Amino acid sequence: MTNANTTFAALGFNSLLLFKSNGKKADGSPLFYRRPKDGKEGIEAGYRLVVPNNEAVSGLGAKMKSASGLDFIAAYVAIHGEEGEKTQYMQLRLFPNDRKTTDTQPVYRGFLESGNGDDAVRVADASGFLKQDKNGNPFLSVALQEPYVKPADEQAGAATESDPSDLDIPF
Repeated sequence: MTNANTTFAALGFNSLLLFKSNGKKADGSPLFYRRPKDGKEGIEAGYRLVVPNNEAVSGLGAKMKSASGLDFIAAYVAIHGEEGEKTQYMQLRLFPNDRKTTDTQPVYRGFLESGNGDDAVRVADASGFLKQDKNGNPFLSVALQEPYVKPADEQAGAATESDPSDLDIPF
């Protein structure tokens, strides 16, 4: 069941981690990011998604390529109910941050959506930072924040009147 009405405040977590995965289940069989309904083979998962201190959230991710050729990371996020059943599905999309100018800025920027297709709702904006655990293993730490909403331009379309005495005329 997908709930496209999820808000950032109702999400229950504000960060998640993506660890490199060998793309295999415990029995050695491939772990897939998604399996298309047409029966074709899915994309082998390269990342395991974890939310610290929240076992109700799990997921898998993979590097993908957009139609325009841009590499990005896509992750499928599942939220589980009290009985362990999946109650909600979300998609995380992270793109390389081409506006990065300092080391303190995120390596990836993106968003978390609830729902699919035209029903998708942006739940959070995401910032991805490359880090290392205490053993030197790399992982991607993703901070989630309230989605940015562009402020309405209050002056757009409004007629502006100026006071003729305000004009700076040199003669």
